[in-house]
Amino acid sequence: MEIAALSLNGYIHVWKVAAFKQIRSQKLHHGLETVCMSYQDEHNVYAIGSRSHTTILDARTLQPIQNKNIVSLFPTSGIRSVSFRGDILTIGTGTGAVLFYDLRATKYMHFNDRPEEIMFKTNTGWVPSDEAVTRYTPAIYTHCYDETGTRFFAAGGPLAIERKGHYASIWK
Repeated sequence: MEIAALSLNGYIHVWKVAAFKQIRSQKLHHGLETVCMSYQDEHNVYAIGSRSHTTILDARTLQPIQNKNIVSLFPTSGIRSVSFRGDILTIGTGTGAVLFYDLRATKYMHFNDRPEEIMFKTNTGWVPSDEAVTRYTPAIYTHCYDETGTRFFAAGGPLAIERKGHYASIWK
C-alpha cells in the first residue's frame, strides 16, 4: 500500500506504508497552489489541481501523461477539488464552478454542438465582513458522485482565508 502527498513547494511524494519510506518524489511543472489530488485505480493515474492547471500523472512513474495537462478555465482562482468518474474528470474551482473534462476526448465536455462547457455553478453566499455582510462566490473544496452517478454533491466556502462561511449542494 502507498500514500501520495502534495507539498507546499510543488512536489508529489509517494510513501510505502509498511516501511514508512519515501519511494518516489517528483517536482510538478505546475506546482503553484497544488491543493488537491485524486487517484483513479482503473488507469493508475493521479489528477493534481493547481492554480492554473490540472495535471494527470502516471502513478508508477509520477511523469505527466502526454496531452493530459488541462488548462483551467479560471486560472486566477485555482483548482480546489478533483475527482474521477470513469473517464470523466470533475474539477471544482475557486470561482464556484464545477467542470467536466473527458479524458478520452482530451477536452472539456460541451452541450451537444454548442460552444459553452458543461458547468455547474454555485449560488452566491453571504459572509460577515467586519460590521457588514457581503456576498461571495464559494470555492468548491470537495465533491463526489453517488453510487449510481445520477446525483452530485459539492461543498466548500469562501476562497479568501480570512472569511468564514460554508456551502453545500446536491445536483440531480
